[in-house]
Amino acid sequence: MPFSKSASAQIPGWLTSQPIAHRGLHDLQGGIAENSLSSFQKAIDADIAIEFDVHLSSDGHPVVFHDATLQRVAADPRHLADVTAAELQSLNLSGFTDTIPLLSTALEMVDGRVPLVIEIKAASPKNRKKLVHAIWKTLETYSGPFAIQSFDPFVLIEFRKIAPHVLRGQLATKSAPDHLSFQKRMIIRHMLLNRFSRPHYIGYDIKHIAQSSVQRAVKPGMLLLAWTVDSMADLATAKQYADNIIFEKLPLELIRKR
Repeated sequence: MPFSKSASAQIPGWLTSQPIAHRGLHDLQGGIAENSLSSFQKAIDADIAIEFDVHLSSDGHPVVFHDATLQRVAADPRHLADVTAAELQSLNLSGFTDTIPLLSTALEMVDGRVPLVIEIKAASPKNRKKLVHAIWKTLETYSGPFAIQSFDPFVLIEFRKIAPHVLRGQLATKSAPDHLSFQKRMIIRHMLLNRFSRPHYIGYDIKHIAQSSVQRAVKPGMLLLAWTVDSMADLATAKQYADNIIFEKLPLELIRKR
């Protein structure tokens, strides 16, 4: 992969030295749910960095989960933001024994053994500051390597205010959800607020990473990560354009030869 020789000294080597497991090394057929402690343990055993997602519970605790609603993974129709942390921790993931973990539980379990890439899910303007500050309160005493990333540039801007030394990644895609306003879709697609959030790296949808506009957005000192790489074709594209990959459904032997 075309590691940027002009990468900033602030960017640690781990961000490009090993692939990153999307929501842990999950495997539904093997009984391991996404964003579960079991998927994290499997990644630790493989010495692979872990990407996972964080939302805020109704009582203000950061929890590890991807969707805004609980239906797909926990078979519960409610919105995660309407449920307390205690109740979330009682819900099984994908019908398996793992439950939804607190961010603090995940950090304690990983304990610096592999790097973490923590995606902060977009929040409403009203709750954004609360979300960012709650996550930082949990992370600030963690001594292991980690980065934070988000599609929401205002999350990165807020994080930069309170913890400017933390590694930040701006996620982006050409295909932002239709329910967002045109303005928000353009901000996400073209990373229009990077001059304010000052990300250390860009994480772009592998389907559109070859666009010249993406390459132009990677300024000197920045890196480009590809998500989510889950096929041989994706891997070939990532080798050509990206400095590293966030992957799933690929054999470890294959991605380690990238």
